This record gives sequence, C-alpha cells and structure tokens, in this order.
Amino acid sequence: MEACITKGVSPLVSAIILTLIVLGVGAYIVAYAITSFNSMVQRIKFSNQRVLYQVSQDLAILAAYINSSALPTKLYVLAATGGSPAKLLAIYVDNQPYNSQCLVSVDGSTPTLIPKEGIYIPPQSFVSITCPAPGKTATVTLVYEGGEVTVHASAI
Repeated sequence: MEACITKGVSPLVSAIILTLIVLGVGAYIVAYAITSFNSMVQRIKFSNQRVLYQVSQDLAILAAYINSSALPTKLYVLAATGGSPAKLLAIYVDNQPYNSQCLVSVDGSTPTLIPKEGIYIPPQSFVSITCPAPGKTATVTLVYEGGEVTVHASAI
C-alpha cells in the first residue's frame, strides 16, 4: 500500500497569516472609528461656531414712524447694528411678509429689496427701511439671523 503524502501549509505559517489578517481588519476598524469621531467633532464645532455667530448678531430699531402727510403714506424704520454684523432676512408689517415691498439702505447705499439670502449689515452700521404704510399704525418685525426685533409705528 502506498503512503499518502499530503502537502499543506505549516501551522506556523497559517497562524502568522491569520494574525496579519486580524491585525489588518482591526487597524481598519480603528482608523474608521477615528475618522468618524473626527468628522463628528468637526461638525459639532462648525455648528457651535454658527450658533455663536448668529447669537452674537444684534440689530436695534432706533425709530419707526408713518409719514401720513405724504401720499402715498410711507412707513420708515431706522435701525443700527452694534459691534458685530447682522444679516437681515425678512421684514414683516402687521405679521405680513413685506420683503417685496420694502426698500433697504445700509449706510446710505442705494435702496434695494431684500434678496433671498438676506442683506449683510456690517458692524456699527445704520439701516434705513422704507415701506408702503398699511394704515395709521403698524407693527414692524425685523428678522435677522440672531433673532428678531419688533416695534410699533404710528402716524406723525
């Protein structure tokens, strides 16, 4: 009877190969976890910076009045920013959107309508807003990235 000789990989070589495979998979999992963690930390930092930027914005209404002596009657709102910039997003008059009806001028610039992305107002700047007046009184709300301010205007 002939002896059956089998050839194969020695147990030492197979143990080394198995160890290398396990170490490679482990290194991949660790690298993936570190990358995911760093990505999450960056998203949180960006979100915090965006919130801090929005909260630091400030827009104050200095005066609001309706000029009833002119025809058509006009609503005027004068506002200013403090030490940080602001982004004016919307104007509401008596809880109705007025973006398409109000002209906004920053520091004496040419009056424009508010674009969809808003109007950037630099720090320590003056804002003049002119709108058609809905009546003898109006409640005006300016919405900006840091919040909103509301004022009541009446005819003078």
